[in-house]
Amino acid sequence: MPQTATPATAPAAPSVGFAAFVFALTGPGACAVAAGLFLAILGTFNLGPAAWFVGAFYAVWFLPFLYMALALPYALVGIVYAVAARRLARPSLLVAVVCGLATGLVGLGVLYLAGWLALASGFAIQGADALTVAVFLKNLEALAWSVAVGVPPSWWLTRDRTRPLQWI
Repeated sequence: MPQTATPATAPAAPSVGFAAFVFALTGPGACAVAAGLFLAILGTFNLGPAAWFVGAFYAVWFLPFLYMALALPYALVGIVYAVAARRLARPSLLVAVVCGLATGLVGLGVLYLAGWLALASGFAIQGADALTVAVFLKNLEALAWSVAVGVPPSWWLTRDRTRPLQWI
């Protein structure tokens, strides 16, 4: 009797509300933990083992500021990811990272376009010298690090645990 393989069904994409909620809670928290870990590793050479306590306190210190700045963008990333995962039928890490980068690029573009339009229409903007290409590239680097740190744990919490894991 020949054996035939049954096709595996694709993992289910998360709901839009659940993905937005999880991404908004997990993304900024992961960024705060990564910043605290980075500072703890750097401080180990000066403070010794006490640097790990300092890093933990810095992570807690950064949490409210990162939630104020990043909760809404990460919620938008969660919404875009849930919609893309449903459309593509591939709720994978690659789709989540691409959605994070695309959403962040659109957000940065809108902020810079608004700044340039305000300058062109004659408004005086404090810190208008920040609308340069070098600052945009620096913000792009910060966006890439934020997506690299915050999206994978958010994706891991929203993935379908009843099906095999899809990384790509």
